[in-house]
Amino acid sequence: MKELWKKGLAFSVTLIMALGLIGGCAGNPGGAQEAASGAKETTAQAMTQADAGSDTAKAASTSAGTQDMNEDADAMAEETAGGQSGIEGSDGMSTSTIYLAGGCFWGTQKFFDQFSGVIETEVGYANGNTENPSYYEVCSGSGHAETVKIVYDPEKISLPQLLEYYFMVIDPTSVNRQGNDVGGQYRTGIYYEDESLLDEIQTAYKAEEEKTGLTFVVEVLPLDNYYAAEEKHQKYLDKNPLGYCHIPRNMFNLEGSGQN
Repeated sequence: MKELWKKGLAFSVTLIMALGLIGGCAGNPGGAQEAASGAKETTAQAMTQADAGSDTAKAASTSAGTQDMNEDADAMAEETAGGQSGIEGSDGMSTSTIYLAGGCFWGTQKFFDQFSGVIETEVGYANGNTENPSYYEVCSGSGHAETVKIVYDPEKISLPQLLEYYFMVIDPTSVNRQGNDVGGQYRTGIYYEDESLLDEIQTAYKAEEEKTGLTFVVEVLPLDNYYAAEEKHQKYLDKNPLGYCHIPRNMFNLEGSGQN
């Protein structure tokens, strides 16, 4: 558009110049040259002004665009900061993790999912002799224990409370057997990554032994390794409500029933 406008302006000035030349050539050749020179200067000035006007418009447009971009960037920064603040804030919740082996992990996961303060659970294989075993390999003697990884909010549910629940659904005196499930993968165990949890674990363990007057055979060990089980085993009893479980069904509504 700019180029077309400039060409039109130049044509108009040239036409005026030509008319001046026609008038000047008849009686005053010098006047004609002067008119031509003036016309050229006028054309140059007009085009220069046009360029200046265009550049000014461009500058204004660029400035406005830059301002818009800056405003957008500021808005995005504020939005991002707000989002990050929301995530980091999330009421300042800190979490802890404990790994509990209690026989068949289908029922153990279902049991712990009911409690407020339990953020997430996952079933897997812990403290075995091979890497990333399959369910078949675990059943064939890989040395892993069927285990539930429990992530919890210690401000809503304490580790001693979790362990009290744990001892409610296992036979802590049975070696490599829970219910009808027999084998090393069904041994009971409390496994931890955070060494600072050990005192709480030992205190709760001793309290439960004293309460029953029995000697427990539940392992208490650091977590050496852990591998998530196949997807079909995750939340198994939610997917298969009639599936086998060594834990009595009424224990899955313990928190809601007020029996805990």
